[in-house]
Amino acid sequence: MIKKMIEDYGEFSDSWISEVKLVKDSNENALELIIHCSNKNKNYSYEKVKISFTKLLVIN
Repeated sequence: MIKKMIEDYGEFSDSWISEVKLVKDSNENALELIIHCSNKNKNYSYEKVKISFTKLLVIN
């Protein structure tokens, strides 16, 4: 997934995380990140990208 995003958007040198949410997804906890990043394939216009993680490891 990360490789595909880098291919589509390039390196995330001009990006930021605007939202982090912990959500319930199919009886599992999931983490969602909303990232604003510059899309190199669209004249570097900014887009929102949502990344969801369903396998979370808690380290104490």
